Amino acid sequence: MPKDTDKKLGTVEAAKMIGVELHRLYCWERYGIVKPKYLQFRTRRFRRYSQNDINRAIFIKKLVDEEKYSLEGAIRKL
Repeated sequence: MPKDTDKKLGTVEAAKMIGVELHRLYCWERYGIVKPKYLQFRTRRFRRYSQNDINRAIFIKKLVDEEKYSLEGAIRKL
């Protein structure tokens, strides 16, 4: 049985935990900031975010929103 620290979150849960809108989380996925795993269920695919994804996104959000980094600058800071 997986540990609680291994729990993966869905897109809506992850966005709420990070404090961003879904479109921003999807954008960060395109930039490689978060790298969710995909689960296939019949014809649908579901994203699952790890705690590492959440931590990286919170760090980027802080840099962009509070410290006024550009997204590219924040990515370099990672």
